[in-house]
Amino acid sequence: LARLAAAPKDEGRLEPFLLALYNTTCSRCGETVSADYFVWDRETDAPVLRSYSCPHCSHTMEEPTEAEDRSLAVGFRRRELQHSLALEQLAPHGDPDREHAEAALSAYPDRAVYAIVTLLNKLEQLEPADREAAEALALSAMDQTNALWGHPEGRPRPLQLTASPQFREFNLWRALERAVGDWAMEGEAVPVEPWTAGQFPAAGRVSLFDGPIRELASGIPPGRIEQVVAVLPRPNQAYW
Repeated sequence: LARLAAAPKDEGRLEPFLLALYNTTCSRCGETVSADYFVWDRETDAPVLRSYSCPHCSHTMEEPTEAEDRSLAVGFRRRELQHSLALEQLAPHGDPDREHAEAALSAYPDRAVYAIVTLLNKLEQLEPADREAAEALALSAMDQTNALWGHPEGRPRPLQLTASPQFREFNLWRALERAVGDWAMEGEAVPVEPWTAGQFPAAGRVSLFDGPIRELASGIPPGRIEQVVAVLPRPNQAYW
């Protein structure tokens, strides 16, 4: 996270650049502050609520948006270049999965697409050891910043790629910060290795088998393997 924060961006650093994408004005002291999230109404296609904690006067509030908030959000609809770049990275022209990539991108607010493309460009410039950790943070952040999560909370994990009637547009940089706690686990990593027929993993290891579980089961004596974790047979579109 520190490497990403210090990455150069437009004569500055990446962290303040991304935070500024979500700027709003504190209703108490009038200072500019980066919102934690905006709540959008799908029918009006605009943010109707904002949530922030002002570092200048400690004012913490979820309250209606102002005209400047709505104008800033709408301005990202004109950034078609970022949407095209994201689509080409996911599935270039001719890729059979392009329609699924387009459906996935449609589940993100335009500001989130712009912020994610900016982030991905910086990931490519990191050293390999830092990049792997940064990609993990980005994965969690992308899951938080789509429009599938309803407001108020309580809706179960989404099953379709359809924006909720009211959804939270989370601040991408704040999502990266929250993701640190999910990934910064103590202890040594669990070794992972490909499955080899006739050989069983040693204790404390994970083997990956690429194929249907019926083929795996046919070659394992009873009692040798305690647990198998598999992909759901028919996962829904939002899962993928």
